[in-house]
Amino acid sequence: MLHAQLHRLEDKLLQIDASLRKKPSTRPDLTERRIGKWLGRSTAAEKIFEVKVILEKGQAAGLEIKKDPSKLDWAGTAQGAYLLRTNCTE
Repeated sequence: MLHAQLHRLEDKLLQIDASLRKKPSTRPDLTERRIGKWLGRSTAAEKIFEVKVILEKGQAAGLEIKKDPSKLDWAGTAQGAYLLRTNCTE
């Protein structure tokens, strides 16, 4: 499931990057919202990516997308693991 989210999110971020490179957006804030929407849909995969909007002359002209392999290892290990904490002493 994590790998499916990773591929879907990466594909969408690359699509957004390609569209911005073809036609830069005059509203970088809307671009950031668009990115946030897709990151929010993939909560497990969003921690792996670091996304930065590239600004040129006040316009969003592309994305800088970085993957952190160390976070990918952790996400794969922690996926499906839950910790339950209680104050009951019994």
